[in-house]
Amino acid sequence: MKSDEAKIIGGEKNFWLYSKANGFDLTHPDTPSSHPIYPRIPLCTTKEHIAIDPKKAALVVIDLQNYFLSPLLGRPKEGVGMDLVVRLVKHAIPACRKAGIPIIWLEWGLTQDDIDGMPPAIVKGFAADTKFDGPREIGHLGSDIGPLKHPDGRVIEGGRVLMRGEWNTATYSPLAEVAEPDDIWVSKNRLSGFWGGTGIEDILQERGIRTLLFSGANTDQCVGGSLQDAFTKGWDCLMLKDGEFTSVYTTMVLPLGRCSSSLRRGVCASSLALLRARQCLPRSFSQSSVVASKAAARPAPEEILNAWDKYSNADVPLEYGSQGRQVGFLGKRRNVSKSLSFADLTTPSGEIIQICSDAGNDPDAHSLFRQIPANSPVLVDVQNEATDASREALNETSSKTTVYLKDIRALNSVPQTLIVTPEVQFPPTKRHFQIRFHPELQARLKFRSWLKAELNQGLLKKGFTDIETPTLFKSTPEGAREFLVPTRQRGMAYALNQSPQQYKQILMASGISRYMQWARCYRDEDSRADRQPEFTQLDMEWSFAGAQRVRQDVNDIVLAALEALRPAYSYQDMRGERVPILTEIPDAPRTPDEPIAHEFTTLKFQDSIAAYGSDKPDLRIPNKIHALPDLEPYQQFISMITHLENPLIEAFTFPLEGCSPQQAREFVIKFMDELPTGLGETPDGKPQVLVCDSSKPLSGFSSLGFEFQNVLDLVSEGKEINDGDLVIFQAREKPKGQYYSGSTKIGEIRSALWKALVEAGYMTKPRLGDPGSLQFVWVTDFPMFKPTEEGEPGQEGAAGIAASHHPFTAPLSKADLELLFTEPLEAKSAAYDLVLNGVEVGGGSERIHIADVQEFIMRDILKMTDKRIGDFAHLFEALRSGCPPHAGFALGFDRLVALMTDTSTVRDVMAFPKTMKGEDPFVKSPSKLSNEQLAPYGLQLQPRGNK
Repeated sequence: MKSDEAKIIGGEKNFWLYSKANGFDLTHPDTPSSHPIYPRIPLCTTKEHIAIDPKKAALVVIDLQNYFLSPLLGRPKEGVGMDLVVRLVKHAIPACRKAGIPIIWLEWGLTQDDIDGMPPAIVKGFAADTKFDGPREIGHLGSDIGPLKHPDGRVIEGGRVLMRGEWNTATYSPLAEVAEPDDIWVSKNRLSGFWGGTGIEDILQERGIRTLLFSGANTDQCVGGSLQDAFTKGWDCLMLKDGEFTSVYTTMVLPLGRCSSSLRRGVCASSLALLRARQCLPRSFSQSSVVASKAAARPAPEEILNAWDKYSNADVPLEYGSQGRQVGFLGKRRNVSKSLSFADLTTPSGEIIQICSDAGNDPDAHSLFRQIPANSPVLVDVQNEATDASREALNETSSKTTVYLKDIRALNSVPQTLIVTPEVQFPPTKRHFQIRFHPELQARLKFRSWLKAELNQGLLKKGFTDIETPTLFKSTPEGAREFLVPTRQRGMAYALNQSPQQYKQILMASGISRYMQWARCYRDEDSRADRQPEFTQLDMEWSFAGAQRVRQDVNDIVLAALEALRPAYSYQDMRGERVPILTEIPDAPRTPDEPIAHEFTTLKFQDSIAAYGSDKPDLRIPNKIHALPDLEPYQQFISMITHLENPLIEAFTFPLEGCSPQQAREFVIKFMDELPTGLGETPDGKPQVLVCDSSKPLSGFSSLGFEFQNVLDLVSEGKEINDGDLVIFQAREKPKGQYYSGSTKIGEIRSALWKALVEAGYMTKPRLGDPGSLQFVWVTDFPMFKPTEEGEPGQEGAAGIAASHHPFTAPLSKADLELLFTEPLEAKSAAYDLVLNGVEVGGGSERIHIADVQEFIMRDILKMTDKRIGDFAHLFEALRSGCPPHAGFALGFDRLVALMTDTSTVRDVMAFPKTMKGEDPFVKSPSKLSNEQLAPYGLQLQPRGNK
């Protein structure tokens, strides 16, 4: 064999060419005798020279997510992981972009259905991850990481381990910053991304990709597994030898990682070699991939005119479907034969119509139908009569309406890179694709619109007037940080309104008896799953009314909407999430035998704290917290759990399902080990969990002594305690006065334990739409004031206390007003919160309508400065003008919609939400300002570090 003579390796359909002089040719020409493919990228690997076709290649970046890399989770700040990130950002990704090689981000992104069907060994295996700086255990797949403290002071919710949409699952920020909208994002549900129907195989096949360059986290597992499966299924696979690292089991690197990739001969190139190879390409290739793309960005005038002629001036029907014309998005084509094809058309109303195209009816129209890419917006002329060929091929079992193609016209182009499968997850930078192609997101947005209309109509029927108040307000201390808007008047600025609180009180003095508004509000606070810097609230105010009137009207409008949602009809499961579907809301009233999903009740603040350990009680959780009335018989046990001399001991029990005592003990050990430090270790002592076990002395309660049954009778609430059931104890200081914190440690443990038990399958929670799945509770009689905490803006007073709600809340009674003169922390307020399933969805209060009382609270109780009190002069004037008694309420609409559509984050019910950093990655806001932009406002940028 001559050095330049090519040897064929493989068969007719899948082959390589090899010569001693040139190495392996992986460009895949049509036949071995076809002309060589150019441009090509030559690579020098560890043992051989190879050449690849950039048009048939992709860089697959695996699992470079916050979970595996972020120092916020305790990952090493230096080492192979961070080195890999630098090399990818500096070398491999730029090289691929210049060569036109697409980037595929193949990352963990689980749904609850994935967890439910996953082998336990995989679910639990992640708990063995020990690659951290310092001792830390995050837990198994799907477990809740909890809050994380950012160095800049922000609190970030880590979310559930590697579940879709969570912070820990997001691409690590240095890599996310170099990601581009045309990149491909695929969520995987196993170690290998080529297992479990991720959709990546369809993506690669549709784009004609034959060669895969691999890089990512956990070379011995996720990268290696993906590479091996891809190799087995026929792709050429190359590993970037400096594009790999292992974050979990550093001693288990597979030989596959470097020595047994696709050629089984050590085909392993470096990212720097890839960059150099790209830089050495012929000039013609550089022009075709870079210069041409610039030309495409600035089309010639004739191209602009041609595009207008091609995609505009369409005779779109006034009514969809009239005169045999339909419009909508074309779905994926199903070719029965060369002359017969089908495709779905999604109309603007959401209806899906099946289009049948028969070449025998119109060859030109059929040819055009087969050329238009899926997901294109189209105008279609159709008829209702089928041809003989289409009638034979038609699936008679289909419930879709079928129409037959006469003509079709594309109304715009779509990116050639757009791949849509049920498994593809679009990133936040493609929010428009998320809305369009994630059905649960679009269903939530439609439900949001429906619910808004229902609530709006309910208030209008009650005589409310919809009044818009200004968004540009003034800076006043109401309890949260403000967003300031500078003006061209030097030293002057607006503040975006935290709420329309003062305006609506002024409207009460203006003679508006019932006010409402869908108000946009702005607060510069740390983002969480249930909080955004800008949000929507349904704002309401009543004159000549008190708390009872407010709660009754709110109950009425919410109940009217809930009554329309019928568990048997209104909900559908979408990719593991249960969402109300508007088309399934029946017009007929509920029948008496239909179950009711919702319940309303009322609790006083102190009772809620005592029974549930929270002022946001989740009434889906069974069994209340009980305080032990007589501690004398249990002194030895008490000394084991606390050092306090005269503590308050509280306890509750959880009945477990299908859990043996041994399984319960194993679960408890793991749960306690994973508890955040603030719960597992408290100044008052550790929580104590006892497991009922009839095979043990005193059924496992020997530490309580022989009078243990008295404790069980108290906490079990008359129910039998069986083997495997848990009894949880926690000590705390007896409150010397009114309790004013929003939760107790045992309440927080109770909530966390219930969620963990539900996740493990040992307890159940009602499915959305089932009886008891929506548990509303009004919490009333809040403390009027509480001590201020460090860093809390409060009302900027010098008293060391702040209003629990806001400074305009009235005392509950005259007795509480009198307490303000002596013991303000003992006073109760006429405030009330509406809580749904443990989440506050609204709050309100009776207002102070007497100016002297309002000024007394600001000046003498909160000790605000004269200047700050002067900022409220407009409000005092309104109150002194004969303002009637009034009360109000604001419903947190984003949170309410989220809870009613089975999601824990308000981002899922907002069209364009902000990230945890307060950014919109789609429009790239906020944007950086220059000194030129700031100059008209008399402002300038200061060097970092200047105060």
